[in-house]
Amino acid sequence: MDYSPKIIKGRVSGTGWPIDGHTLYFSLWDYDNYGCYHLHTWPKEADEAVMRTLYEAEEAEGMCCCDTMQEFEKLWKSGKYDPGGVFTVALDKVEVLEVIQQRAGPRKIGPAAVDRAVQKVETDVVCGDECASWAGAVSEAAVKEYLIAGDRIYFKGDDGMEDVLEAVLGWEEIVGYNSEEMSKAYNDLAWRKAIVVGIAPADWE
Repeated sequence: MDYSPKIIKGRVSGTGWPIDGHTLYFSLWDYDNYGCYHLHTWPKEADEAVMRTLYEAEEAEGMCCCDTMQEFEKLWKSGKYDPGGVFTVALDKVEVLEVIQQRAGPRKIGPAAVDRAVQKVETDVVCGDECASWAGAVSEAAVKEYLIAGDRIYFKGDDGMEDVLEAVLGWEEIVGYNSEEMSKAYNDLAWRKAIVVGIAPADWE
């Protein structure tokens, strides 16, 4: 059986985003230990609030591909908007109204089998001569897009648009681009999707 996440219908509150007060659909996933709700879909009447929420969230993170809300709205309504990641909401910010789908499919480790999952990060990855490996913990996990240029990996939305284009295309190629041309060139790069897992220091308390 293929894996399917749990999907719920819930009312959002207390986030500070325009989606507060709206009823949306969210999914819960094994890969981040059901740590937060992933925005799944939403009814037509919530579309405006979701659009403004994603714009404000991207602006706050400095990863928005548009300079203004008007540009973002035009992109959104054209159906060409690509978030390049997953928008999540804390568990305590969603009141579950209905369970639409229960989790289904294989799970590698049952929840009662271990006390916790600890990620062992090899020292060659984190740099240092003090020990052979480091104990880490998953800090976040999301579907993101990435590309590799030279000896560096870039994540869509996490790195500056101009920096990525310069690394991939060269400054001479993009120096005359306006913001619309810059955005198109950025989105047309050979991005690949992956589940990106962040590793942070382990909390042993």
